[in-house]
Amino acid sequence: MGFFQRLDESMSQIAQQARRQGVELSEIGAVLMVGGTAQMPAVQTWMQQYFDSGKIRCDRPFEAIAQGALQLAQGFELQDFLYHSYGIRYWDRRQNRHNWHRLIPSGQAYPMAEPVELVLGASAANQPSIELVIGELGAAACGTEIYFDGDRLVTRTLGSDQTAVQPLNDREGGRSIATLDPLGYPGSDRIKVQFYIDNQRFLRMTVKDLLTARTLVADQAVVQLS
Repeated sequence: MGFFQRLDESMSQIAQQARRQGVELSEIGAVLMVGGTAQMPAVQTWMQQYFDSGKIRCDRPFEAIAQGALQLAQGFELQDFLYHSYGIRYWDRRQNRHNWHRLIPSGQAYPMAEPVELVLGASAANQPSIELVIGELGAAACGTEIYFDGDRLVTRTLGSDQTAVQPLNDREGGRSIATLDPLGYPGSDRIKVQFYIDNQRFLRMTVKDLLTARTLVADQAVVQLS
């Protein structure tokens, strides 16, 4: 991917976040370009694709970041957010294939104020553990998805209505989130899972056994998100 293609992708993500807050790019009154890259004429020309030249500012580009840090020290708060959505894989019986349930949307601020909860049950008699595959959800597109189903490598062609996904823990030993003792049986809720993103973008997990009232996993880091 070329330099300006990456810039276009970043601008698209910024525009999406702005629209979620009710702001269109055309409503932005001024854009301040900072850093050494802002001095490149090609970058300034690229910026004019999105904003009128009269809105683009390049005042003291090497000092702007330091001045912003000083403003933060005076009581302003900076909030980070996720660029991607994240979800869990499940078996879609209606379509007879794996599908993905979105758990954390793109644009989610972190650290999270409240965890996301999920209640799960066993799917077979005498089930010794419960597994989850967590994935980074992309845009709907054509392509091929490759994943492991147990020890079997599976490839699947994605249609235009399907979401490209990058599994994050789909490996041996990485999918199991809870060992069940006593063994699990279908028909009732068995565990409650709480997902939380900390200030370092780590997805953390707490698992509680609803049958025994025991905490099986406490605030465990699963993967660092992007």
